[in-house]
Amino acid sequence: MSVQKGLPHIMPPMARHSLAAHEPLSGCHILVTDRTQKWMGPTQMITDKIKLYLTYQVFAWVKIGQASGPQNVSVALGVDSQWVNGGQVEINDDRWHKIGGSFRIKKQATKVMVYIQGPAAGVDLMVVGLQIFSIDRSAWFRHLKR
Repeated sequence: MSVQKGLPHIMPPMARHSLAAHEPLSGCHILVTDRTQKWMGPTQMITDKIKLYLTYQVFAWVKIGQASGPQNVSVALGVDSQWVNGGQVEINDDRWHKIGGSFRIKKQATKVMVYIQGPAAGVDLMVVGLQIFSIDRSAWFRHLKR
């Protein structure tokens, strides 16, 4: 993994409504190269940051390197020994794509991590702006009503 310049300059809409104040994206992204397995991608442990029974959203922007055909990239959550796919995007161009999902943990876990996986082995993966934030349910329902 390395840090490179370049990224989209867009904050996911629910992040704008859920975060009191936020830092702009840094102008850099993570580049993951020499991947030998599809699941090899950036991973972050979040065990001590998650509270039970809160709903969280996870967002990131992803882009892939040269590929022969469409590639799937997904964001997933690992809770102890269980894995849940949180969202997926099919990429067949050289643009940034938003990927995201939501989750809620209902029992205490010893290990919680979020990770980005895909595309196929050998295809470079770029990730920027990975954000995990709790949802203000009242604000969310007001947003849905509008």
